[in-house]
Amino acid sequence: MVWKKGFAIILGLLTVISLMPFISAQEGNNIVILVSDNEADSAVAENVGGLLGAQIVTTTWGLYDPQISAQIIEKEPDLVIIIGGEVAVPEEYEEDLDDMEIEVIRWAGKNREETSLDVIKGMKEYFPNILEQVDELYLIDGREAVSYKTIKLIKEYEGSPSQILIAFVNYNSKDFEEQLEEVIHTAEAENIVLPVLMYGRNNVFSGHSKTMELALQYGQSSGVSLSIINISLKEDYVLEVIHLAENRILEAKDTLDGLEEPKAKAMIKLAEKEIEEARDAYDKGDYQKAYIKAMTAKGHAEIALRSSNEMLRGIFQGSMGFALEHQLTRLKWMMIGLRNTGVDVGEIEQLLNSAELALKQHKYDEAQEIIEDIKEKLKESFKYKKEKSEEHMPVTPPKPGDRKEKP
Repeated sequence: MVWKKGFAIILGLLTVISLMPFISAQEGNNIVILVSDNEADSAVAENVGGLLGAQIVTTTWGLYDPQISAQIIEKEPDLVIIIGGEVAVPEEYEEDLDDMEIEVIRWAGKNREETSLDVIKGMKEYFPNILEQVDELYLIDGREAVSYKTIKLIKEYEGSPSQILIAFVNYNSKDFEEQLEEVIHTAEAENIVLPVLMYGRNNVFSGHSKTMELALQYGQSSGVSLSIINISLKEDYVLEVIHLAENRILEAKDTLDGLEEPKAKAMIKLAEKEIEEARDAYDKGDYQKAYIKAMTAKGHAEIALRSSNEMLRGIFQGSMGFALEHQLTRLKWMMIGLRNTGVDVGEIEQLLNSAELALKQHKYDEAQEIIEDIKEKLKESFKYKKEKSEEHMPVTPPKPGDRKEKP
């Protein structure tokens, strides 16, 4: 069946990154950040996760995997913060968490620059006291994210890895100065650092000279402390981006398999050509060209992946049988996540078996009724587990500005 094949393809890989807490947002509060493996959003999530003492769960960009929802449920969060839009982190995750009545906040924008700004706005709204403790704001060129790796290593060496905040800005845009002003004003930052990615003596990206001049002028006129640091483009960073691009191409091809989507096929063909050029440049030692080509290839593969996913969703929505089977697969993994917290899910498992039988017999109305019962049982069981857990006392969902941090 197309449904079985399509849904199997959609299942991505899970990576969970545990961060040592810097400040706990609220006594007893358990925060999980869900983010895609997009390099910019992941950097922002890791940065904010350190500030909030949050656990980070990373999903493959653009792919919904119910195993991710199971892993989040297993952590028994009081709050889940999603970083990135619905293309990067599909809305199915939000629906799963809503079904369990887990509080969800999504911080997102149309691009990585807008997303990082929305994260700062969210921090200011929900965690103002934590934002006030940030020492420096790093404004990274939106065309790259490798600078954060070097910045983090430097800060870890200095002993203050979590006392910085990063944001992405479009260094090459005509309204760069306005972007600077909005980000700095929102973060209320006084110490601003602009990393410039270098390859040898050259800037990796063009347009930095004029940008730096504007930035310094802004710093002088606004009264903030603004400095510039050079970040070297390292060979291992380039290879990492090449591998990421190659994986994204494979994900796009797997999702497209069996579908007729001309735009996606064209983007994959272009991405394969660019990644071949990136590999060739890397082998010749031209890491600047290799990095730019790999980033471009990854972008085209993501366009293909998005187009294929849109077609698959159309297939699911067009068939009651596919849609119900989709729901049952999701609920199975939510049950597994709940079971891993120590809850007896025997009754829920029986209901799932009954729903599957009704679906096989094409009794769609009956299957839907059972599915609603399963959702209610999952929600009630999760709530009961949270209330009885000695490790996670009940926490009122956050309201803007009401967070109290540990001294």
